[in-house]
Order: sequence, then structure tokens, then C-alpha cells
Amino acid sequence: MYSDIVGSPLQVDLRYVPAAGGTPPPSSHLLGGGTGSLLRAALKSYLEEEQKAAFDRILDEPLDQVFHTLWAGQREAIARRIAQAIREQEPSAYDIVPTLPVRGTLRAQLHEHGTYSEGFAAVVPAGSAATQLSLVYDVPRVRVSFEAAVPVLPDPGMELTFDVRLGLYLAVPGETRYGIQALANVHLRNTDLGSGSLYSGLVTGLRNVYLAAMQRPFVPPGEQITPVPLADLAGLGDQLGFLSQAFGMASRLGFRELTVGIEAEGGPDASVRFTLTHPFDPAPDLRHTAPSRDVFVPLTRWATDSTRVPAGGQITFSGTGFTVRPIDEIHLTWNDTTSGRVAQTEVQWGPAGPGGTHPVSPDTARLSREPYDGVGFRPTGLAADTAYAFRIRHHDMPGLVATAWSPWVVARTGVSDVVQIVLDDPARTVVAETAVESSGNFSGTLTVPVGLPPGPYALWATMSGSRIAMADRPIEVLPAQAAAPPSIVVYSSAGVPFRPGLDRFTHGRAFDVRGANFRPGPVELFADEPGGTPFATAQADALGSWQLRPVWRSGVGYHTVVAVQGDLRATSVELNFAPRPH
Repeated sequence: MYSDIVGSPLQVDLRYVPAAGGTPPPSSHLLGGGTGSLLRAALKSYLEEEQKAAFDRILDEPLDQVFHTLWAGQREAIARRIAQAIREQEPSAYDIVPTLPVRGTLRAQLHEHGTYSEGFAAVVPAGSAATQLSLVYDVPRVRVSFEAAVPVLPDPGMELTFDVRLGLYLAVPGETRYGIQALANVHLRNTDLGSGSLYSGLVTGLRNVYLAAMQRPFVPPGEQITPVPLADLAGLGDQLGFLSQAFGMASRLGFRELTVGIEAEGGPDASVRFTLTHPFDPAPDLRHTAPSRDVFVPLTRWATDSTRVPAGGQITFSGTGFTVRPIDEIHLTWNDTTSGRVAQTEVQWGPAGPGGTHPVSPDTARLSREPYDGVGFRPTGLAADTAYAFRIRHHDMPGLVATAWSPWVVARTGVSDVVQIVLDDPARTVVAETAVESSGNFSGTLTVPVGLPPGPYALWATMSGSRIAMADRPIEVLPAQAAAPPSIVVYSSAGVPFRPGLDRFTHGRAFDVRGANFRPGPVELFADEPGGTPFATAQADALGSWQLRPVWRSGVGYHTVVAVQGDLRATSVELNFAPRPH
């Protein structure tokens, strides 16, 4: 049954299924009205300007007006072709006057899957259940009067009447991933001419008003029609093409199902309604990992300030280039479960409640995923050694359609990375512990165990029970009653003791010098040999330690630093001083 379309534009509904299946299955929810404004807003970034304009026209303009305009644009051409067809069939014809009505009536009819014609079935995508939507524009009582000198007819005046049906037939697939197929035809009905001798040839000529240029039409077999290329339908063919493209683009937003219906079917004010439905999207799988941002410095080094120390004594140490794992962040990863392309990920998190329950007042972050990035989320600034709970959901239409929330996942931040200094004795004695800074540096003081037998010992820096690096130099443990000799250590710019052949300094710039096992008071520094005026003077503290940053002005090349305090003397390793760049 055909329904009249009067003043109604196409309607477009967006719907989504809010929950998983069940018995009975959940009903879909409507998003916005049926004017298509929501779909237009969602697709605006995908459409070119020309497409937007065509899309707007076909969704805003009453559908019957589109066909009225189409008919008005064809009337003059149809009149010329009718006259031409009559002259071709009857050369004596003259005073040909076609009278074409100003407008016709638009009607719509649906043919469910399996009830449409063989020609229609041939263009339906394989495996796709489709609906045939027939839009027919009926123009009744086209009259053509003319005169012809036909000897067998006593009266030269003749009148031809017929009805015109302009048909547009759409194959609407059940899935948005398939495009809408469309064919058109013009078809003459109820043709009446007074002379049977002229009838057959004249109707044949009228059918050639439009050129046959397409595949089999969507009409029941046996009807006389002339297929019409969509390109001949003024802008309607383009508008239908853009509408089909827009529905295809809606699949990027997760709208997979496409249906078509006729509202107020059979009534005087029916309308055609397309409905795009978004399925239910399950929750993503949320996972967390230990903080993964590792900081590596090219050189992992550490050393003690002094290499000779009595049992029970103390020496300082420092190192650089150690791996740092942040303790104030957690790395979250997930999979994407949207039917479309994820545009936003919403994360909620906060300190976990008792027993690992969800936060009372979680924070929320909305992460834009456009352009699509595929990354996770790393909240920072968290408290160390604290349990946090997280959950997420994804949006392919932010604020309108989202996946289900993932279950709450509990993760705990780390504790400070600790370096243990381990003596290479049979007991593997831990002689110091210190935290690694964010720069990868550390420093501290180690205590040699009382009763440790004299002799050389290697020292290892370990983290989490694994050996990381051996000290640059071993230490020599002296008897407990022995006084440790004074020592001097020059530090490189990396903050670790200078290594001959690997490091160098710049003439005229400051460098770091440290001493240990001196007496409290001043300590003079000389270049290469004591004597003359010292180039710097340090002040040893109550423990006999000191630190200074003097400027080297005693020439380039290889030199040593000699520290002198009365009868105490210590000499550095050989240092390499390079010229200052100009």
C-alpha cells in the first residue's frame, strides 16, 4: 500500500542499545529527535562542504518538494521529446500542444526482505537483508493535442492522454557498511489514443523520452518502463549518494544497523524514517603495570672518597647513572571495545577504600583519542606506597554513547628505589643503604664492620638484590687501631671520582675536590708539588673531611693536585686539563 508524502522531509533517528542481551532483549534508546541534526553534528568533521550542503538539503527540504522540483525541471524537456516522438511516428502531425500538470503526488511503499522483485534482488549485497523503498511520483492526465493528415480518419484533430510515474527505488541494506543502491525509471500508464493504427508506434516513441542506460529495474516483471540514469535526476541523485555516504560514515561512530520505515503509513501526512542503531558495547579490559618510565644515564659509576680505612671506620661514597623507576605514577593499559572508533576515554580513579573497594569521590579524566592514538593513561603525582582504584569506559560519541564501565582495578604505587652497598666479604655484608635521586645519582656514608680482617675488599652497589656496578676502586681495610692516611679525590662533572684516561677538565674552570682523614683545620692545595703559594685552601671539619671547588690555572696537560696539612700529605690521580675553547 502506497502512502502519500506531503510536506515531510526525511527523518533520521539515532538509537543505541544500553545493556547486554537478555530475555527479553533490552530496547534501544532514542538519541535526539528525528531531524537528523544529531547525525549531522556528529559527522561534520567527516564531510566535505559540498557533502554537508547536499546532506542538509535532503534532510531539511520536504521530500515531495524535492520531486516537485525535479518534475518542474523536466517538464520542458519532456514536452519537446513528446512532440519529437509524435513527429517521428506521424510526419504529418502539426499543432502539437502538450499539457503537463504542474505537479504530481509523491507516494512511498516498503517491500520487506524476500518480497521485492527479481531485479531488485540482483543488486542487494550478498549476505545482507535489505528493504526495498519505492518512492513514486505520479503525474496524472498528461494531455497532448495535435492534428494529423491521416486519410483513414475523418477528423485531423487528435488527443493523447496518459499518466506518468517517475519511480525511484532504493535498496536499503540492513547494515550501514553497505551503501544504499538506487535505480529510477519513468513509466507511462493508462495511455489512451483514439486511433489504434497509431497507438503502437507512438507509445514506443514516448518511451524513448528517456534513454535506457541502466540494469534491470526494481519493478515487478511485465511492467513497461524506461530506466532513467540517476545522473538525469537533477541534484536528487547526488543527494542520495551523499545520504548513503553519511550512513556509511555513521559506522565509524558505531551505528551498525540501518532500517527504514514509513511513519503514519497509509495516511495523508506520512514520512520516510531511517533509523541507525548502535549496539551495546562491553566494558574494556583494564590492566595496570608497575611504573615503566626508566631513566638511563649512559655511564653507571660509583666510588668511595677514600680507599684506605680502618675496621670500624667510615668513608663517603657517591654514584651516578643508576636506573630510576618513578614511585608516584601507575601505568594503565586497555583494549578498545567500541563498535565504532574510540573518540574519548573516561578514567575515574582515587585512593582505594578499605579492602580495595572503589574511591568515595573519584577524580575523572576525559582523554581525547582523536586522532586515534591507541595509548594508555599514566596518572602522576600519586603518593608512594599507596593503593589506588581505577575504572574506565570508552566513547565513540562523547557524552552520548559509551561502553559499559570496566570493573574497578586496584594498583599500588612503588616505594623509593634503594641502593645497598655490599662488601665483598664471605658474609656479603651490607655496609650502607641510600635512595636513588630522580637524576639517577646517589651518595652516602658506609661503615666498615668492626673486626673485619685487614686487606683489600671490593664493594658492590646493588638494587633489589641484583648487582648493578662495582666501585671504581677497591678499599683497603686497615687494623682497627691504625689511623687511616689522608686521601684526596677529584670528582668529574658526572659527580663521580675522576678516572685517568677517561675524564678531563677544562683549564680556567672550577672542578670538585674532596679530602678525608685530615685534622680539623686548613688544608693547602698545590699543583704537582708542594711549595710556593697554594692555588686554593680548604677547611677540614671536625671529622677531617673537606670539599672545595677551586679554579685550575696551572697550565694544560697532565697534572696532579697535592693536599698538604703539616706532616699530612695526599696526592690525587693524574688529571688531564684541556685548553679552554675560544
